[in-house]
Amino acid sequence: MVFITPSPSCCSYHEITYLYPPLPNNLVVCFHFTPLIAISPPNLRLYCAILDEELQESLHYHNKSPSDVIFQQDNDPKHTRKRAQNWFKDHGFTVMKWPAQSSDINPIEHLWWYLKQRPDEYENPPKSLQELWERCEAEWEKIPKEVCQNLIESMPRRVAAVLRAKGGHTKY
Repeated sequence: MVFITPSPSCCSYHEITYLYPPLPNNLVVCFHFTPLIAISPPNLRLYCAILDEELQESLHYHNKSPSDVIFQQDNDPKHTRKRAQNWFKDHGFTVMKWPAQSSDINPIEHLWWYLKQRPDEYENPPKSLQELWERCEAEWEKIPKEVCQNLIESMPRRVAAVLRAKGGHTKY
């Protein structure tokens, strides 16, 4: 299973452990971290470009090919559009079917939550969308490495909880 996950620079893939030995059912979890990128409005072309560059780089870094992995993504509209589906098919990837309302075990959701708490620490609200983005970028880069590492180390527990719940609700 591969998660493409934006991450603070403190959590670059050269500095942080992110490849797990097989979990139950011989599941191996690999994270590839990318810079924080604004995709607004949702941009399918940019998503496919990220896959072309970042995902391919991650596979190369681990000496893996598309046939070695199962790609996981949620049901965001840009993920389920025909163009994105064709990208995976054309590049030889298997994409995990992800049911609606499923447990979200991707730790990026917890990083988003962490980031959303940071603007509350500013004395004045941002005066523009650009200022908000700049604050987000600055706060993103301040996220401690330990936060990322703890989220990654929680993966075996997350996967085990989903398996115990037979895909149902978990605390994650």
